[in-house]
Amino acid sequence: KRFGLSFQSQENIAGSSIALGTLEVHPTELVSAYGAIANGGVLVPRSTVLRIVDSEGKQVWPAPDAPTTPQGRQVVSKQAAYVITDILADNTDPKQNPYWGRYQILDGGTRRAAALKTGTTNDTKDLSAYGFLAPPEDPTAPALAVGVWMGNSDNSMTEGVFSLDSTAPLWQSFLTEVSKGMPMSDFLKPEGIVTAKVDAWSGLLPGPFTTKTYTENFIEGTVPTRIDDTKVALDIDAATGMLWADGCTGPKEVQGFLDFSR
Repeated sequence: KRFGLSFQSQENIAGSSIALGTLEVHPTELVSAYGAIANGGVLVPRSTVLRIVDSEGKQVWPAPDAPTTPQGRQVVSKQAAYVITDILADNTDPKQNPYWGRYQILDGGTRRAAALKTGTTNDTKDLSAYGFLAPPEDPTAPALAVGVWMGNSDNSMTEGVFSLDSTAPLWQSFLTEVSKGMPMSDFLKPEGIVTAKVDAWSGLLPGPFTTKTYTENFIEGTVPTRIDDTKVALDIDAATGMLWADGCTGPKEVQGFLDFSR
């Protein structure tokens, strides 16, 4: 609600599943919320009318001495907004996400920094793609946050169509067209962000059975301190890959396996 989203019910009747698209939201509000993430966590009021002039072309609204820039409010920290942006930006980078990366925004063969998230609601009734380009270095230049919705006007199912195959290509095509010729920019890391190497599967610090690591961004003070302990050591017969028992061919080796009891 801090991001300006309103729901049909005053209460969250969906619980944690709200993150999976089980409650309806207004697309215009969701675009504004994504705009706040792109804007360093500052939510700016929507402006659907820029100005009104009379029959003689004289501006009557807003008043000439009125502020030209709407006053926004900080709804989430710059650091939190950056972490979310960094996650979503991987979806348009083929090097990070080869599958989603096909929806990158290109200009003359150069990839623009962009963040993207798709969504498909229950019964595939609503198909969405939301995201934004990296804000321009010039603070007076326009910044772009775009949302795309597809669905049937009678609220019927879309017969198995998913957002990644429908709204995502349209989102890509629109932003590619309207951003042509705009200066390139990148997502800037604010102060208070640190990096740490973590286990790729658990997100904890690398442990004795870590096989792959990633360097991730964290808000200062939130770096994991726990060493990965999601795996248990078992004696394995290297010849068969089965648990070690007397009489096995061998050699015996110790391997780590996920412990789902933790």
